[in-house]
Amino acid sequence: FDAAISVLNIPTDLCSATITPTLRITNAGSTQLTSATITHQLDTDTPVVINWTGSLAMDAFEDIPLTALAVSGAGGHLFTASVANPNGETDESPTNDSNTQNFTRPVSFATSTIKVIVTPDRYGGETTWRLTNSTGTVIGSGGPYTTLGTNGTQPDEIVDVTIPVFDECYTFTLNDSYGDGICCLYGNGTYRLEDGVANILVNGSGDFGGTISNLFNVTDPTLNVDNNELVESIKIYPNPFSSEFTVNINDSSSNLIYEITNMIGQKISNGSLQIGSNLISMDNQAAGFYFIKISNNDTNESTVKKMIKY
Repeated sequence: FDAAISVLNIPTDLCSATITPTLRITNAGSTQLTSATITHQLDTDTPVVINWTGSLAMDAFEDIPLTALAVSGAGGHLFTASVANPNGETDESPTNDSNTQNFTRPVSFATSTIKVIVTPDRYGGETTWRLTNSTGTVIGSGGPYTTLGTNGTQPDEIVDVTIPVFDECYTFTLNDSYGDGICCLYGNGTYRLEDGVANILVNGSGDFGGTISNLFNVTDPTLNVDNNELVESIKIYPNPFSSEFTVNINDSSSNLIYEITNMIGQKISNGSLQIGSNLISMDNQAAGFYFIKISNNDTNESTVKKMIKY
């Protein structure tokens, strides 16, 4: 008796707010498989149990499509499926009884324009960049730039790129053909991406070797008006901060949670918030830009604030 499970149809990088997994149950045993217990779970959501019945010969499989599941928040997520009780018996080969798929939902920005600002090093002729959509189509590019005779500071190279499609993922890729980035021995190169009102979206040093990529989602800024009651009830200070900051909540709801992600959408920390002052420490994190998303699970309102650690 040996039932196996695998998870299909989950992208590594998720552009939408939902996933639609498919579960594949396989009879890896020699006895006809007629029933099993399948359990699946997204992150820390309540596990869902499926009492599967069917008829699978040895090595045969059946795909079970699931309905769309909402994925909350940018950063890393995981979807897990397991199978047990083949034909009501103990599974005799437990090594294939579970399968976990990790995926990332990138941070989202509301803007119609991306301003790409690159400061090359001395060897600007080695530096190029591209901004592509989820299908790989190039919507903006730059470089190669000027190569100087000295290690003096290069001028910023600035390009405004109009976003053609909203609710879409875009990837900014910066390349150095020599493979030593745009800094250090030959100048102090940097790169950053800004929105139309100079808010910094992506900020990076020039120490990246041959290439570096930043994935993010862009939404329509005309549909992103922060006018809900949750926004009015939150104060975050200080910002910038050195090691910790305070989230002060003046809201009647007690079902508030937060999630902190870095610039590439990786989850740093999360937890619950109480009415009043909540001290959050990021002493172990590097200096840079972070995002804190605060959500009210009772009203489905949420707000995202940019934080700067120095």
